[in-house]
Amino acid sequence: MSEEQIRAAHVAGEPRVHDAPIYLAEYDPAWPDLFRREEERIRAALGDRVLLIEHVGSTSVPGLAAKPVIDICLVVADTSDEGAYVPALEAAGYTLWIREPEWFEHRLFKGPDTNLNLHVYSRGCGEIERYLLFRDRLRTNEEERELYLRTKRQLAAQTWKYVQNYADAKTAVVEQIIARSQQPDPKHPLAMPLFLERPATFASTARRTDSGLEERRREWRNAISREGGPSRRRREALGFPRRSRPGARRPWRRPRCSRACRNASCGRWPG
Repeated sequence: MSEEQIRAAHVAGEPRVHDAPIYLAEYDPAWPDLFRREEERIRAALGDRVLLIEHVGSTSVPGLAAKPVIDICLVVADTSDEGAYVPALEAAGYTLWIREPEWFEHRLFKGPDTNLNLHVYSRGCGEIERYLLFRDRLRTNEEERELYLRTKRQLAAQTWKYVQNYADAKTAVVEQIIARSQQPDPKHPLAMPLFLERPATFASTARRTDSGLEERRREWRNAISREGGPSRRRREALGFPRRSRPGARRPWRRPRCSRACRNASCGRWPG
């Protein structure tokens, strides 16, 4: 962002001039507790107007050095309707700090007693999923976490007029990490090859050549049941349509023994 854009987005007076390197603190196990305290305060202030609230940014990644500022992503129905949530947050002690109508109608609040950035987005905004993809990638991939930390330390050693300039300088590495997070991970059980669900004769042959096949099949199936998709609340916050209600009638399909059945004489073969 240019200096003019930073000044235009700032609501509470003039933007703070940093004009110094960025301080990175070592990971503090108290950061998740600070987030949970703020989550309770925000939910108490807004009630069911909170569609989603997540701990994001570097302080949400265990083991990662970060600016000691808790980043929170809050999703409401429509951020442009400030009357629906701003007065309630201000009554709880939060201060509207930044308003960016041209950038996803983003709003940013500062906290009453914790150094935090409360980012507010509307339901369905693409930035929400990007926050979560980036956070989850850093939590689960050590190489990406080390890459991001190296980049942060190199940039933090420089002098920045505004902290936003430092954040903008990280854009390239952030985009690379997000792009890689959207590619299938061959080591993840959900990405197991399709041959694991092919006919039993094939599986039995493979079992003789790979002693760990059955164990990987079990891990794959358990992962499917455990990670069967985002929760209803998260799906709605991200703008996905509602799933059909449980027990809803579905088109009749002729049954068969299994997806892998190839027996033409089987009474349930869809001939």
